[in-house]
Amino acid sequence: MDKQKVLEAVQSMDVDALESAHVELQEATAGNGGIVLVIINEQHTLMDDQQRAILNDFCPDGMIATVKIPADGLSRQEIKTISEQLAKTRCHVVFASPIPYMILLLASKGKNLVGVLHNDHREKKELPNGKVISTVAPKGWKCLTH
Repeated sequence: MDKQKVLEAVQSMDVDALESAHVELQEATAGNGGIVLVIINEQHTLMDDQQRAILNDFCPDGMIATVKIPADGLSRQEIKTISEQLAKTRCHVVFASPIPYMILLLASKGKNLVGVLHNDHREKKELPNGKVISTVAPKGWKCLTH
């Protein structure tokens, strides 16, 4: 398993290469492995203890690769496109945020209608130190459901 090829497949969102690498790793580890795609803000890094938790608690023989989300966010259409691409694979997916866990719990119970707030619009702001950051616009919010 060539980790560099996996990372290149993630970067280019090459679904066939990701699926092939995932199946190869699953077969090599008697079903205990696979590609673990970690969805994370590009300004954040996966900490050592987070990597340990993924490999110990989630996928013991996994290979971790990160899918970096731009700091200024993604539009609803971009999220949909990425999700559709990832759904074509059997890769494992981990979100590096506490919020999706609650979504997972509520949605899996099937009793609650679960919605998420989303805003495609971002505004750039300059901080006093000259650094430019992106913030979510105050208008343009949608509550999305499955």
